[in-house]
Amino acid sequence: VLFFSPVYAEENIDINLRIETPEQTIFDQRISVPESCAVIDSAGTTSTYENYTAICALQIAMESENIVYQVTGTSTNAFVDSINDVNNASDWSKFWNVYVNNVSSDFGIGNFSLKNDDQLLLTYSPWSSQLLSLDFNSSTIEIGQNTTLSTKYWDAGIEGNYIGEVNFIINDTTYNSTSGTLNYIPDTEGEKEIYVEAEGKTRSEKKYLTVNPTPEPEPEALTQVNINLRYQNNLIFSGQVEIPTSTTIIDNTGTEHFTTSTNVLTALLATDTTSTDFSIADLQYYESYSSFYLNCIEITTPTTTSLCGNWNYVVDD
Repeated sequence: VLFFSPVYAEENIDINLRIETPEQTIFDQRISVPESCAVIDSAGTTSTYENYTAICALQIAMESENIVYQVTGTSTNAFVDSINDVNNASDWSKFWNVYVNNVSSDFGIGNFSLKNDDQLLLTYSPWSSQLLSLDFNSSTIEIGQNTTLSTKYWDAGIEGNYIGEVNFIINDTTYNSTSGTLNYIPDTEGEKEIYVEAEGKTRSEKKYLTVNPTPEPEPEALTQVNINLRYQNNLIFSGQVEIPTSTTIIDNTGTEHFTTSTNVLTALLATDTTSTDFSIADLQYYESYSSFYLNCIEITTPTTTSLCGNWNYVVDD
């Protein structure tokens, strides 16, 4: 009896592949990388790379007709010669550098094994060029709110704050900064694509800021009170009234006084504007005391009569 152990195909992993030149971003997408792939180098030799080698990410991008690339050498000595006709400089002043999670290697692209969610970057630049990255304190803000965009850099796998002249590109509009930071206050809603560039550096990855419209302010809650207005044994008015959050009080000289207080007087004035049973006929203001004196209220039932002097009030009794 023969027993066979089943052989399972290795699952693909998902990584982000970004390819940069000083002039443009050639490629920036999340792709699925197989465990192994076959690559033909510049000499026409076919080599198989296993264990999710970084070169397989380039191969998948080419097979998807997104890029064209060429390599020289095999295994850990496989180096990228060109991508989309951008060739290594003859004097090696610029060439295709490979970074995984912002860390470079002295070996070629065949030396990197990738893991799920890795960031693979190929940048056409001098050796060990600084990589820029972008940071901001919130991914969602509202129109008119301020957010600070900050430039970081990666050098030999170490991150730091970049202080110097940069250009922030926000939806194709360029904002220059001499400090590496920008206080950005959007005046339109929508998704903002943002990245940062600087002379001699590799531009940052693109990040996205969502700008929401400014929400409508919640209506202020009004104060509701019950008012009973009496003259001797006669009930002139009884009912509920809403006191506004602000009131302009006009005294008997026609002078206006603005207040945000909610008190007995503003409640009575609010009632006066809605009731035909009475009206305030004489309201006096004493500047020396910064207070009002209610002198006369005119009632309409049973006849129109002005009742003056000695108006008193009681609260919650």
